[in-house]
Amino acid sequence: MKIGAQMYSLRLQVKTPEDMRETLTQIKGMGYHMIQASGAGFVESDPVYLRDLSQELELPIPLTHFPNTMLEEKLDEVIRFHKTAGIPVVGLGAMHKSLRDGKVETLKGFMNRYNEISERLKDAGLRFAYHNHNFEFDPLDNGRCIFDYLAEECDWDIIADVCWIHVGGRDITTELNRLNGRLYNAHLKDMYAPNEEQKARALADPSKSISVAQENFCPLGEGIIDLKAAVKALEANGCVNAFVEQDNATNKPDPLGQMRGSAEYLKAQGWL
Repeated sequence: MKIGAQMYSLRLQVKTPEDMRETLTQIKGMGYHMIQASGAGFVESDPVYLRDLSQELELPIPLTHFPNTMLEEKLDEVIRFHKTAGIPVVGLGAMHKSLRDGKVETLKGFMNRYNEISERLKDAGLRFAYHNHNFEFDPLDNGRCIFDYLAEECDWDIIADVCWIHVGGRDITTELNRLNGRLYNAHLKDMYAPNEEQKARALADPSKSISVAQENFCPLGEGIIDLKAAVKALEANGCVNAFVEQDNATNKPDPLGQMRGSAEYLKAQGWL
């Protein structure tokens, strides 16, 4: 399994082509094998420039995250971008907030829409992948959860985020085992334990659980996620690429230092 950097972690550091070159050069120097292209800087970039920069720096791009609106309204443009840049998998970061109403009927509508999108991508020689957060483990009005449907009733690739599985109250290994054969790409992420004030805030308003978790994201190896068990399960279930994602790194005093800390941990484990 190869380890890359999910560039959403540094989305504010890749706004211009010049910034992108400088930031990716540093990512390469940290030892990361590849990148996931995510964030406005990549979505709005010239795919030819991105392809050439990727080849020059020897940083392959197996995967993106593109916005819902583009996948739903500008799919031909999304296809052209990925084909030109040489990126084989089109990722969706999450279903839109407006669809997270706890109703199976709403979920079914989302699944039908993205099954159509997935088929169009297949016809173009690309694959569709969905990235989970914690809300996919909340119960729906029939007692099941979104992740159940993703694992059991879709053929999409799943970009399993090990930290969000934990935040969702599930065992990481158990959930990864459900994705055997569809787990080509995943996210490695760590977090500090929430403090009492944060726990109370999330308990009072479950919709705040995402923001509470995001406050606590940290470099790999500094937090509470059992990354050794996660990596073992990812490899056992056929994962090819795992990307380090730290959503809050971009706003830290030293964003690149956050990603460097994760790289050093990965090297110490013999994974990078």
